[in-house]
Amino acid sequence: MALSLKQLFKPGLASAQSEKTVMQNPIMTPNKDTIQLQNNETYQHWGKRICGSVGGNILTLIPFLQNVYQYIYKKQAEDEFLQEQRKQQIRTEITICNNNSEHNTQQINDHLEKIEENRDRISKLEEEKTALQVNGKKISGPAKAKLVIGLVILIPLTFYLFLFYSSTFFSAFLDNGHIKSAAGAMFNANAFKEAWATSVPEFFLMISFPVIFLGLGFGLHFFSIEDGKMKYLKMAAIVLVTFAFDSILAYKIGERIYNWQVLNGTIPSGVPYSFSLAIKDVSSWAVIFCGFIAYIIWGIVFDQSMDAYGGLNQNQIELKAIEDKMEKIRNENDDENSHIQSLRADNTKIKKGLC
Repeated sequence: MALSLKQLFKPGLASAQSEKTVMQNPIMTPNKDTIQLQNNETYQHWGKRICGSVGGNILTLIPFLQNVYQYIYKKQAEDEFLQEQRKQQIRTEITICNNNSEHNTQQINDHLEKIEENRDRISKLEEEKTALQVNGKKISGPAKAKLVIGLVILIPLTFYLFLFYSSTFFSAFLDNGHIKSAAGAMFNANAFKEAWATSVPEFFLMISFPVIFLGLGFGLHFFSIEDGKMKYLKMAAIVLVTFAFDSILAYKIGERIYNWQVLNGTIPSGVPYSFSLAIKDVSSWAVIFCGFIAYIIWGIVFDQSMDAYGGLNQNQIELKAIEDKMEKIRNENDDENSHIQSLRADNTKIKKGLC
């Protein structure tokens, strides 16, 4: 009766059939029908040889397969070198897993110690914070001195810019008379009186014009304390707008001075005032530098004064520094906990034999 391959490795049935076949077929003797390894015989050659010796009888397949299985099993069972090699490989793998587990455990302990140290640091910072809050407000001497010096410069400089831009705006766009010099245009003593005499709206327009520049300088400060690289683009835009305003004023004043000199015969007529002449005109550059440079100085001093004002409360500064330190330590602890979770997950894999 033919057996299926599934029935082949059933110990009882396969062994009984194998014994029966061997008894009935003298070709199963070990010397004749086993594989000839000493002759470098392969399993394929062995199979062909046996197949030829039994005349291709299918009934001999199952017992011969069982014979092959028993032969290979016995060979491996008796191969002490192969077994020892495999045992050594397993011991090495176990040692590596144990070392990895111990290393992870040591790292976990180190991270736990770091977390505990950070907690102690936070406790000390909390004590410092409480002490500062109890002491109340404390004025910083350097910040106070910096603010006073800044105000001493800022107040007259603000007054200067107000007079300068009011006068230049009036001279460039509102004055109906002749402008004889850049100094007379920049500091026109009659500007306010003449603007008031002309009309109230003209007067208020003239005195409101400097607010544009002061507002630009005010915005320049707050853009400078922003985070990110965009603040530099905003600051550059404000500076360019201010320079453009000053250039327009300088051009108009230079043009009016040029026209007066033409009427007075100081310079020959026939050549209209142009951009190329404005670049070479000292009066135009005088207006630009007296206004734009003063504006830049005003912006720097205003920025420093605001910083000094913010630093007056020394306790507040120290409290802010403590809060920043505590936040940084908390973030460090979050990172430590993340590392611990990762190491514990790795140890779990090692215990399951997945290292």
